[in-house]
Amino acid sequence: MNGSPAGTRGWPEALRLGLLLFAAELLLTRLSSGERVAPAATAASALGWALLPTLPAALLDLLPLPTRWRARGHALVAWGAMGLLGLGLVGPALHERGGTALALGGAVAAVALSGLSARFRPSPSPYPRPEVVVLGLTLSVAMAWAVGPGEPPPLATAAALALAGVALVPLGVTPGRSLLAASLAAAVAAAPGRVAGVRWVDRPPADGPDLVLLTVDTLRADAAGSMVAARRLADGGTRFTQAQAPAPWTLPSVATLLTGRPPSDHGAVAREGGRYSELDPAVPTVAEALAAAGWDTVAVAAPNPFVGPSFGLDRGFDHFHQPGWSRHALPRGLQNLAACPVLARATEKLARVVVCHPVDGAGLTAHALEVLAQRRERPLFLWVHYLDTHLPYAHVSNPAVSPELRRVLAGDFHRGVAARRGQPGLVEELAAAYADEVAFVDGELVRLLDALGPAPARGRVVVLTSDHGEERFEHGGFEHGHTLYQELLHVPLVVAGLGTPPTVDTPVGLADVAATLLARAGLPADPTGAADLAAPPPPERHLPAGNLLRLPPDELRGVRQGSWKLIEGRAGRVELYDLGADAAEARDLAAVEPGRVAELRAQLESGASGAGPAVGVDVGLRAQLEELGYTEGEAPRSP
Repeated sequence: MNGSPAGTRGWPEALRLGLLLFAAELLLTRLSSGERVAPAATAASALGWALLPTLPAALLDLLPLPTRWRARGHALVAWGAMGLLGLGLVGPALHERGGTALALGGAVAAVALSGLSARFRPSPSPYPRPEVVVLGLTLSVAMAWAVGPGEPPPLATAAALALAGVALVPLGVTPGRSLLAASLAAAVAAAPGRVAGVRWVDRPPADGPDLVLLTVDTLRADAAGSMVAARRLADGGTRFTQAQAPAPWTLPSVATLLTGRPPSDHGAVAREGGRYSELDPAVPTVAEALAAAGWDTVAVAAPNPFVGPSFGLDRGFDHFHQPGWSRHALPRGLQNLAACPVLARATEKLARVVVCHPVDGAGLTAHALEVLAQRRERPLFLWVHYLDTHLPYAHVSNPAVSPELRRVLAGDFHRGVAARRGQPGLVEELAAAYADEVAFVDGELVRLLDALGPAPARGRVVVLTSDHGEERFEHGGFEHGHTLYQELLHVPLVVAGLGTPPTVDTPVGLADVAATLLARAGLPADPTGAADLAAPPPPERHLPAGNLLRLPPDELRGVRQGSWKLIEGRAGRVELYDLGADAAEARDLAAVEPGRVAELRAQLESGASGAGPAVGVDVGLRAQLEELGYTEGEAPRSP
């Protein structure tokens, strides 16, 4: 970027600067997320950085301006492009600290400091030298780490970037070198990740079966019947037709699945004011119990923060892998679920062109297979949690889904679906799109089951289930987390390796899965009422449900006993349904069954209520939750 007089053409140097910025943001993103950058995101980033500085620079070259003003215009283009990337790096953390003004000020400060360095090595061109560009990015990254909530400054990262800048000093940046740097960055960003070796924990020998827990986020019970994986497990296994989740969203349900405790006991719930609680440290997990008994424990979880370390759900696992949670070049607040560069993310937000997608199940399966290839000859507890059936959708191909709705479901689905509410055919299109996601994750489950192969001599138990379902306006709402109807609480549950009848119609809960896994290992279940599914519990047992994702003033609670189900609001509103005769919950029987209402309300009142330690929603956690649609006030609600 050195050598062109201020009065000559500036657009070639603007293009070189854009290529350098493209390479820098692509590498920073890949090093931070650990995942390959999506091709569409790479293309959006490349096109953006090729045009953003180049077009205004070319316009300046065409205008009949005095040399002095043209040089100033080119300088504004150059430092504006650098400032945009600086804002993308520093902005989220500073915005969380003090609002947009502080974020803008931080980006300007980072660029200004790098601009001062240019005075020590002046250039005849208004475009900064490459080492100055790298220095500006180094300052921006260091500032992002310094102000990011709870994040330490990355001295190693800053030092590496600074050394890169020093290395560029004698080289200059020719057009060929610029293109080479951009091509290498794109190759690195697109390269598949490498699974690090698993470090197994030394522990005494154990005797017992392998235990495999497969969970699919947001999988409706009525969708699992078409899955090849579910049918394979049911052949010789058991399908529990009346499995019930304890909550209509991920955190409390998965915490119950991993502890055998109801949400009122384990404490991982939603709290007032948009806050959440982590798993109570005093509550033991299945993984902790199995590890203590000698099992190797592994979890491969999709990048939903509600199943991650932030809420304590990694406890007890020797190896816990969750894409998007590594911390390398950028603080967690600047990572995203799709390994999406800054400019590509801005393009998606502003132009509503979908270029970024969450990490899909193919990567999770690949990591699980790598782990299985490294396993030892001892009992293994493997948990794999897929996310593909949770919005946004990335694998919709059904021609029955309009291209416009397909874009909506892959991007801003809350607002997009809300705007189409009541539109003829919308529910059918949503179901078709969802079916494509179910088919995709089914293929990954089959791939994993194939890799597991025949059960070893010590035996194997495989569980397939979900944390909750998905609502498609059955009771006026869309998505999940805000009602206690069966489209959200009824989940699939298939267990292979128990030796139980092919079908069990007795109502069971996700807490029973934890008790069953512990029983297969010869360990006692936690004394909270969870039952070993090898001996199904009596049908009249009470199964509580509650804790909405966003607590309304009239918080809902529910309880099921056999086919009867009660939903109560704290303001006194009560609904009663007989699921055996009315699976769609269309006929409220509360007025004609006062005795049943009183009995079930007494069960609700006897349940304890509690929450674990509050989790602060920092900028990183907020960004990941928003990626999955967990933002206040956007989801259509039930009346």
